[in-house]
Order: sequence, then structure tokens, then C-alpha cells
Amino acid sequence: MKVIRPVSALFIIALVVIGVMVNTHVIYTPWQPIVACFLLPLAGFIIGFGLAKMFCLDNNRARTVSIETGVQNGTLASAMIRLSFPQPEADLSFSLSFLNGMFQVGLSLLAVAVYNIYKCKNPTTEEVKMTDLEGKENSVVISDVKE
Repeated sequence: MKVIRPVSALFIIALVVIGVMVNTHVIYTPWQPIVACFLLPLAGFIIGFGLAKMFCLDNNRARTVSIETGVQNGTLASAMIRLSFPQPEADLSFSLSFLNGMFQVGLSLLAVAVYNIYKCKNPTTEEVKMTDLEGKENSVVISDVKE
């Protein structure tokens, strides 16, 4: 399990580097579409979390809904670009979808880093009642505290 994080990080970095090398023309994009590409996944994350909390979901489920909403926004935008424009324009417009994906990866990595720092600074211990197959209640301690 300790191999998954470094391999995933290397894979994400490689994808970003290759994507930037292939799409170097995005640096000539005006600032307005760049801001829109930044705000699309950010708005998806925030609105998804807000709606999940409005429907009284716990924090773990609210974070899951937030991530799914932010990711689906980018996928939906990409599909709309591919289906709405004829072929030469679709390829040029797809650079905005690339920017959206890059901001999505960046915001996701930032959110994971902030969450991990928060959990490191504020470890929690929680006692949960669980029922086994025979119907007996057992208490289980879930802890972030490293011993």
C-alpha cells in the first residue's frame, strides 16, 4: 500500500508535464477563458459540498459528493465541446477543456494537501458502536493518532 501514493504522484506529474508539452498553445489563451476554466471545477467542488451538507450528509459523504460534482463538471464541459463544434473548431476549443483538467488536478491536489495537514494537526479519536452478525454490539475505536 505504501507504493500507491508515490506511483500515483509520479503518474499525475507525468500526465501534467506531457499535457503541457502537447498543448503549449494554451499560454496564448486570453485571461477570461482561463478564469472560467479555474472557476468551473472550484464552483463544482463548493456547490457539491454545500448541497451535500444542506441534505445533512456527514463530512465524508459531503467530500465525496464535492469531488464527484467538480470532476463531472469538467467531463460535461469536454463532452459539450466535442459534440457542439465541427472538427477543426472542436480541436482548438478542446484546449479549454485541457486547462479545466489542469485546474481540476491542481485544486484537487491542493485540497488533499490541506486536508492532510489539517488531519495531522488535529488527530481525532472516535468510538463507534458496531453490530456483528450475531446481533451483539461491540465498540470500535477509530483513531488518527499515530503511536
